[in-house]
Amino acid sequence: MPTEIREDTLDQFPWELIETTFDDNGQIIGRFTLFDNQTDRVEEFQNGIRSFMIQTDLSAPGVAVPWQSIETFFDPAGAT
Repeated sequence: MPTEIREDTLDQFPWELIETTFDDNGQIIGRFTLFDNQTDRVEEFQNGIRSFMIQTDLSAPGVAVPWQSIETFFDPAGAT
């Protein structure tokens, strides 16, 4: 499966790294984003539509954000 990796080496964006994975037909199936504040987001896609997302605080508890993790599930149309 092809993967595209983008790094913010010039610190222009609020993220450090975005890694996107595609199936053999070029449709997105997953994306990992590491943010500057040491939180991350993992997204899963079905048929190119986001189906699941988890956001996690990788820093010491309560330092970056007031939560440790948030899970979000999406319907077949991609809505919450």
